[in-house]
Amino acid sequence: MYSTDTTTRRPLRWAAAATGALLVLIAAVAVLGGPLRNDRLVTRFVAGHRTDWLIDTAKAISMVLSPVTTVVFAVTVAMVFMYRDRSVRRAAALLTGVCGAAGVAELLKLLVDRRRPPFAVQVETHEAAQSFPSGHVTGTTALVVGLAVLAAPAASANLRATMLSMAAVVAVASAVSRVYLGMHWTSDVVAGLLLGAATSLAAPVIVNRLDRVIDPIDARLFRRGTASA
Repeated sequence: MYSTDTTTRRPLRWAAAATGALLVLIAAVAVLGGPLRNDRLVTRFVAGHRTDWLIDTAKAISMVLSPVTTVVFAVTVAMVFMYRDRSVRRAAALLTGVCGAAGVAELLKLLVDRRRPPFAVQVETHEAAQSFPSGHVTGTTALVVGLAVLAAPAASANLRATMLSMAAVVAVASAVSRVYLGMHWTSDVVAGLLLGAATSLAAPVIVNRLDRVIDPIDARLFRRGTASA
């Protein structure tokens, strides 16, 4: 039986650290109400140093890594995992991370109710909806970190580090594109990075402890015994 328990204490510590940092950031944003000082400085700098080719690049990244695309890709990869593993474990871990992150992000948007940067600095279609955290960045981070953790469960430490590094590059690219386009404050995308990482790191461990739920599903779908391997 495939197990999603590819991580032990270290990823849980990372998830806890990301969650702690996110809580501190939420508290700061909630207390101040508006953008942080660095948020204004970064947005002002970006708005004054835009070029056409970088705008086009940021738009392309934003489109490819949109929340809808992220969910579609996660579902597709989950189906591949199920086919290869003949188990729902790895698929459930990936979808739990991505969908869980998206759900928490929407809840935080409602609770914090933060305005986006002014329309004057927004490059894409103007949006006034809640800004904190960035849905684009949350979903992208949850997806790529989840894939890095789950795609090669028996990978060496060096390969795992390489995969996580590649995931970080993609997640940061998504974050930079949203700030560059003026669609989010910097702290919005930082919150998305933290939330996506925390959820996707914790999800495999959580799913792996649900044998009483997962084993009967595997037995029904794949005609397997329910005894844990």
